[in-house]
Amino acid sequence: MKSHHPKNRPINDKKEILRWAKSVQWMGLEIIKTKDGLDMDNEGWVEFRAVFIENSLPQQIHEYSYFVKENGTWYYLSGEHK
Repeated sequence: MKSHHPKNRPINDKKEILRWAKSVQWMGLEIIKTKDGLDMDNEGWVEFRAVFIENSLPQQIHEYSYFVKENGTWYYLSGEHK
């Protein structure tokens, strides 16, 4: 929750997110590509693939995520699913 930018933090969905996260078995995370996001940057992009098991079926999230840095802290702002 804290990694989401305050503008889009899903506060009302906290219980549902926690329930879902506990119901899946995470199998791996692959960082495919990054753009910017270094110490001197204020924004950055990460393309990743997260693999998990849900209801005995393999699943994946493939996303291109946008992050911004404010007051020295990185926040997730948005993502586009691939």
